[in-house]
Amino acid sequence: MKTLSKILVLLSLFLIISSNAHSQKAFTGQIKYKLDYEGMEVNEAMKAMLPEQMILTIKQNKSKTELKTGMGDQVSIFDGNTKASVSLINMMGQKIAIKKTLDEVEIDRNKYPDLKLTLANETKEIAGYNCHKATIEVDAADLNGLSTFTVYYTDELGNMGINYSDPLFRKIKGVMLEYEVKTRGLLMKFKATEVKKTKVSDDTFLIPEGYKEMTAEDLKKMFGGF
Repeated sequence: MKTLSKILVLLSLFLIISSNAHSQKAFTGQIKYKLDYEGMEVNEAMKAMLPEQMILTIKQNKSKTELKTGMGDQVSIFDGNTKASVSLINMMGQKIAIKKTLDEVEIDRNKYPDLKLTLANETKEIAGYNCHKATIEVDAADLNGLSTFTVYYTDELGNMGINYSDPLFRKIKGVMLEYEVKTRGLLMKFKATEVKKTKVSDDTFLIPEGYKEMTAEDLKKMFGGF
């Protein structure tokens, strides 16, 4: 259970540093992603606790990412105008809000200065949109050394700056509809199953009452550190 808790916390931290920014002519609506896992052994009990779906809601320059796990909900909200973010974690009876300022977002997005992006002459259709293939290569201790990730992204939704604040994907100019993330030896695969243009209320991006503000380091300490 401790290992699973750490994976879920790392997943939370991933959402904290990868909240997305959007262009003025951004797509407005919802994108649903299916999640699959590879790497370390994932037994049935652990699988039941890990999220099966991610929902990304976008309105102009604001975005909201939602994950539901067997231990609670994780939400990340980003304002592309101020480039400030807040992550909401409702887990094991704790409601936590982790805010990041513009300066902190800038530090996070430059976490991997030697990251290498390679664009491939290959496309495929995902959820009704034509997607371009790219690979990202990065050598970092927190990723267990040299790692390569495959991405399929589309420029048909108009969100060319969507990945501004993401340290791994900041060079991808478009909406990622299929991509990979590695954490703690676990490879998480995200693939869009539905892209729906719809009205989005401003209330979607409000922080609910009852959340306690703390830092990412405080969150780590709550779960025994790393």
